Amino acid sequence: MAVMLSSRPREVVSIIGDKELRLYVEIALDLHEFQYNGLGSEVSRYTNEELVRKDMVEVINIIRSSLKNKF
Repeated sequence: MAVMLSSRPREVVSIIGDKELRLYVEIALDLHEFQYNGLGSEVSRYTNEELVRKDMVEVINIIRSSLKNKF
């Protein structure tokens, strides 16, 4: 696990070149922004809680899948 500023994951994943990983990084960053901006604000990427829930489930499933492969 790496700890980095939220401005760096896009750069790192572009260097790695994995398109699937890039999708998950984008979703995770959207959720991170949602944490601060909430729903429906001008800067929010989410318009309703269902979209937030779907993205959260997607990220959780990817983490679970990744952990199963490691242990």
